[in-house]
Amino acid sequence: MSETILIGQGREMTKIPREEWEQDLSVIAPIVEAELEFMSEEHHRVRNFVVKELPLVGQPLSPIDCAGVGPHH
Repeated sequence: MSETILIGQGREMTKIPREEWEQDLSVIAPIVEAELEFMSEEHHRVRNFVVKELPLVGQPLSPIDCAGVGPHH
């Protein structure tokens, strides 16, 4: 596994050491989890689908794709 993580912000990419990223992630993970508590199980399924599919498709997903009837299912 690479020891460098690329972080994208807008059009900028920044390299940071993997260890630093993991430390930052351990701090913010509980915050993000708390912010997502409002989401139902169905919301999480759609969110997880979009996170997985977006890099594969390389363009915005349509509502039909997100509803589970798109071309990648």
